[in-house]
Amino acid sequence: MFNRLFVFIFMITIFCCSMKMPVYAARPLITEDAPTNGKGVLQFEAGQDWVAMSNKDKISSQTYTLSYGITKNIDFAIDKTVNFNMPFRGNSYKAVGDSTFSLKYRFQDETKYRPALGVKLYADICDGDDTASTGETEYQVNFFATRNVGFATFHANLGATLMRPFENSKHYILYNYNLAFEKPLNDKFTIVGEILGTSSAHTAGPAAAQLGFTYQLSPNITLDAGYTRGLNSQAPRGDFTTGVTIQF
Repeated sequence: MFNRLFVFIFMITIFCCSMKMPVYAARPLITEDAPTNGKGVLQFEAGQDWVAMSNKDKISSQTYTLSYGITKNIDFAIDKTVNFNMPFRGNSYKAVGDSTFSLKYRFQDETKYRPALGVKLYADICDGDDTASTGETEYQVNFFATRNVGFATFHANLGATLMRPFENSKHYILYNYNLAFEKPLNDKFTIVGEILGTSSAHTAGPAAAQLGFTYQLSPNITLDAGYTRGLNSQAPRGDFTTGVTIQF
């Protein structure tokens, strides 16, 4: 019942927006957008998540991302996550995740008739704790599109990750799909939302929906917060996130 209500509010938020101001994706959205930092621009993102799992476990997660604009349409980024796991039964423990290196390339700018298009390549390097690392380098490719339609800006993603969760298990491909929107209320506040999910060739994976906002504290500093609700049993029950993005 709550999941249906959350999705209903999500859709109403999209279609009730009417101001004509373009904006572009950032935290707290997971969905990738087409805009890049710009040549020579360094960007730092830090986020704190409080996650409630369906089995009553809880996770406090800190994520850090450093990205740099190599050219006007190419970014290089490094991501790192630190989890504090709090099982419903058992002792809490800290787990440092693998580092993720990524290269983002926008190969088509938005025009009157065409969306902006690009691709992002990821590689997870196995340098995390045994409890958080997959033990093997994982590769991902993610295609993205961004389109400003006047009353809001939309982003769509479609990607695939080569997975092998255990050392002796077989490789398989995990597909991801995302659809996000952004709607500015004024020159400071922006409402954001997204629906995202994953699936393999044989089974459906976690699916979730997020609603949140960003607040531009200054031209170079943006604050954000959002709440994600799992839409099926494979996804966490809920995830509240807050963070900051700083450009240099």
